[in-house]
Amino acid sequence: MGIVFKQGSLTTISSYLGVIIGYINVLWLFPAILSPEQIGLVRLLPSIAYLLLPFCQLGLAQSVVKFFPLFNKQSGGREELLTFMILANIVGFGLTLAFIKIFQPEIIGFFQDKSALVNDYFYVSVVLLLIFSISAILESFSKSILKIVIPNVIRDVVIRLLTSAFLALLLFGIITFTQFVNGLIVIYTIGLLLLFSYLIKKGIMGMRTRFQALNSLLCRQILGYGLFTILGATGNYIILHIDQVMISKMIGLDANGIYTTAFYIAVVIELPRRAIGQISLPLVSRFFESKDLASINKLYKQVSVNQMIVGVLILIGIIVNINNLFELVPNKEIYQTGINVVFIIGLAKLFDMIFSINNEIILMSEFYRYNILFSFMVGLFCVLMNWILIQSMGIDGAALATGICLLLFNVVKLLFIKIKLDLWPFTMNNLYVGLIGLVVYFIVQQIPEMGNVPVDIILRSVITTVLFSFPVLYFELSLEINEAVHKITGIKI
Repeated sequence: MGIVFKQGSLTTISSYLGVIIGYINVLWLFPAILSPEQIGLVRLLPSIAYLLLPFCQLGLAQSVVKFFPLFNKQSGGREELLTFMILANIVGFGLTLAFIKIFQPEIIGFFQDKSALVNDYFYVSVVLLLIFSISAILESFSKSILKIVIPNVIRDVVIRLLTSAFLALLLFGIITFTQFVNGLIVIYTIGLLLLFSYLIKKGIMGMRTRFQALNSLLCRQILGYGLFTILGATGNYIILHIDQVMISKMIGLDANGIYTTAFYIAVVIELPRRAIGQISLPLVSRFFESKDLASINKLYKQVSVNQMIVGVLILIGIIVNINNLFELVPNKEIYQTGINVVFIIGLAKLFDMIFSINNEIILMSEFYRYNILFSFMVGLFCVLMNWILIQSMGIDGAALATGICLLLFNVVKLLFIKIKLDLWPFTMNNLYVGLIGLVVYFIVQQIPEMGNVPVDIILRSVITTVLFSFPVLYFELSLEINEAVHKITGIKI
């Protein structure tokens, strides 16, 4: 757990630095410079690319992590694996382009009624698709050698800083809105080039067209695994991104602009989940390779309580400051209609964190096919739930559909892991963290408003952190967090 906590902590720090930049972008610059419709468009274009990503990659991004230990044992194997993945990705991108061309009339018709502006910029999603697919493969190689900090800095900090720069250019009239949208391609291309440079410097990058470690049998295994995981990856991306697509189709881009602004306030909760999940995946793969279920079970429990501690603290901080946060948003009367989205998505992401690394465990086990089946089925259910709930509840319905699907997905995986592997993530410490969180929330809610937004945010945040952290540290609900605090402060609690 030490390397998980260290890499996860460093990545989380960089992620929250990115959050600060992202909050400036999403809660201030975007609403101040762009209309809700324009915000909805800018947020939707990358989501469309992500929905197409599994098909473009032929499902091979996960294959890197799964097969990397095998190739890494052989001379030149790492280079051969990377070359094969890049070539397969190019083929996948060509097939996806053909699919888009064949179904172009249907794609245009899908958005034409409520969000016709999407059709004018759909090419941006196509180019982003290629960039995202290559980036995902390179990030998988970084995960495989447990180097996730710099790739996350590029994605969470650099990309957002570049977005801020382009927003500033738009604000001062140096570029037009069309040039800003096209600038998304420039921004993500710079991120990809930086990732390339980092991997080359670390000696991770290398291409080898003379295949020796990669024989025909292994090639079929990789392709078979990748093609099968397309269904699972598609299900995962549907759960994460279909809400934006369906809001844009059924209500309009302006509603998507309000929804994604509120969504971003809440999604900050899950950043530790992303960081720890990235570093846990290759470790789980290694534990399965050595048949060390005891280590997996220990990791399963540790990740659950650690993520719950961080998630509960952040969720309380958001809820007790929610009115203050919307006070900072330009045109707040428009965006405050998304306040319920913050609550629903915040709770959904917290539960997703508490269920720990169940996705990583199934994905790296012999039962990975079941995870793919679960993902695809829940993805289809998510489409249905969005269709029903958006019609009756608007953007609140989209948030509720996402929350229901995330909870259902996690419960199914939890029970499956218990039945098949006899692993369980929860301990009494999870219950104690939840009780402490509830008590702290009710206490902080009694604090009267200060009348000054920055002062009120600081006061509520400090009180929340102190009241929550003290019992967590005192009762040693997480040994890893106590050790980290001791190393940083020199104080042993």
